[in-house]
Amino acid sequence: MVEPVPSTRFTLGNNRAERVSILGIAPGRQFVFRGPREVADQCGAAFGVDLPASPCRANRQDGRAALRLGPDEWLLIALPDDAVLASLRHSLSRFAHALVDVSSSDAVFEIRGPSTALLLNAAIPLDLSPKTFPVDACTRTILAKVGVLLWRTEQECFRLQVARSFAAYVHDVLAEAAWGLPDA
Repeated sequence: MVEPVPSTRFTLGNNRAERVSILGIAPGRQFVFRGPREVADQCGAAFGVDLPASPCRANRQDGRAALRLGPDEWLLIALPDDAVLASLRHSLSRFAHALVDVSSSDAVFEIRGPSTALLLNAAIPLDLSPKTFPVDACTRTILAKVGVLLWRTEQECFRLQVARSFAAYVHDVLAEAAWGLPDA
C-alpha cells in the first residue's frame, strides 16, 4: 500500500492570516514522453495539449498539462480517471518514441499562499520571483538535498514533485522552513 503524502497548513504571523499551506495531492495520471519535436506534435494532438516548444515551460488545457523537462522530454499530467493512455499509444504507434506511465512514482505537494516563494527559497537555490519564474514555468532542481520537479501553477501556488521515498523528508524540510517566515 502506498503511504499518503503528508499535508500541513501553517498559520503564521500576528494577524493569524494563513501564510502558506503544504498539501499532499493525488498525482493523477502521469507519463514521461520522449521523442523528436515532430513526434511531440503528434503526441500533443493525441493528448489534447500542445507540448511546449520552449524548455522549462508548461501548457494546460481541460485538466491536462504538458511540461517540457528537456530537449526531447515532456511530463504529461492528466486527471486520475483519465483514459488517455490508449489514445496516446494508438496515435504514436508508428513513430519512434518512448512513453512511460510514472503515475505512482512521485509524491506531489501543492504549496500555496503569499509566502510560498519565500518558503521554497529556504531550500531551493533559484530565483522564484514572478519575473524570473512566472506562472507555468517548471524545472528540475534541488530542494535541500533532494531532486524535485517544481512548477509554478499560479502566482502564489507551486506544485512540487519528489520521489515518493523522499516525501516525508521534503515535508519536514518545508515545515521547518515555515517557522522562519516573517510575520505578515
